[in-house]
Amino acid sequence: MRNGYRSPAVLTAAVAAIALALVCAPQAFARTLDHGGLPIPGATYTGHTTTGEKVTIRVAENGLTGTESATLRVGCAAAGARLSTADGAFTARWKGSARTATGLFDITTVSGHVDALSAGCRGGHFSATLTSPSGVRVSRIRYGPDALKPMAMNMPMPKSMFNMQGAMQDFWSRDVRQPCSDCFIVGIVPNFVYPDGRVANYDTGAMMHHIVLFNDSAHDVSCPSWPQRIMASGNERTDIVFPRGYGYHVGAGESWSMLAELMNMSMRTQKVEPQLTYYWVPASHHLHPVTPLWLDENECGNSLYSIPKGRSDTVWHYTVPASIAGPIVSIAGHVHDYGTHISLTDTTTHTLICDSRAGYGMNMAYMKNIESMSGCTGTPVARIHAGDVLSLNSFYTSPIAENDVMGIMLAYVATHGG
Repeated sequence: MRNGYRSPAVLTAAVAAIALALVCAPQAFARTLDHGGLPIPGATYTGHTTTGEKVTIRVAENGLTGTESATLRVGCAAAGARLSTADGAFTARWKGSARTATGLFDITTVSGHVDALSAGCRGGHFSATLTSPSGVRVSRIRYGPDALKPMAMNMPMPKSMFNMQGAMQDFWSRDVRQPCSDCFIVGIVPNFVYPDGRVANYDTGAMMHHIVLFNDSAHDVSCPSWPQRIMASGNERTDIVFPRGYGYHVGAGESWSMLAELMNMSMRTQKVEPQLTYYWVPASHHLHPVTPLWLDENECGNSLYSIPKGRSDTVWHYTVPASIAGPIVSIAGHVHDYGTHISLTDTTTHTLICDSRAGYGMNMAYMKNIESMSGCTGTPVARIHAGDVLSLNSFYTSPIAENDVMGIMLAYVATHGG
């Protein structure tokens, strides 16, 4: 089975549907980092080089193209260097100069190296920490371990790694650990690891097909009979980072659960763990709360639908209720292999809200399977109003007809101001 599944119950299959990944580039850009993440939009990072020069990085507020841009300044230099990043790694360049700075973000910190800019402006290794907004804390939680049964010996081997077979298993976790209580989550970095911390992926014979995190204490907007879908990740495992001033509020006493659908493509039992690294601040920071809005080509069903051979564009429409009207500040999508992109358009205002594009072939660990999805962040990306009709368009170019693909976008809407 290739990046699709059959679950025993409709709800299990439906909630296993994935969304997101919101900050990879719109072109075919891979998540190349095992540990890292995008900076917080609108944030400032300050630090020093090993030679004592002050380093400041100011991140732009918006990332509508799927990348984040910033200016890196060294205290002794007259001008700053421009940088952009889609996965946390960057090279900053000074205009009209061959001098560069390289670095790596992990949301709350950044480190790297700066070239010597002149005889009186020394470079060297640098490190900087998030100074505005201040007080961001980090909690890394593993949900597992889950023991994956071996792939059956009689399962046919694929003709290419782009159509991998494997043993798929569902794991429900009730009352899962939360990173904090009465707080705001400002970023989440998903990953899939072994108990010793090694990253699990296609190249190790394992795939995090989907994880979906639920707030059982709240109702979902688009499927009100379901618990609220907070976030989700497929094997793309790209980051969620909200613009400065926004966050997902975690109330005291909430109950959370997680569904993980995991695949073993090896002939041995493997113990694996979905891992989420949360970045959060106490509720005293008074951020604008965001509400997740799940949009799905097979909404409130099992999230699966069929496509023909060749190019296809599947369309689903959603009418915005008053309860979710407001500014969208983050949004991204999910498709399966052979998917090229998925977009959301407000047909009432004739506004393209976001075009989320799939990335392939830049990270060998994915063995040419889908490895990233771009997204859009902004203050706002767009505003949706009660009664607006949204069009979800999911695009595939497939060499064969398929009956188990997905097309999902997850938007975060600031429904109480912003």
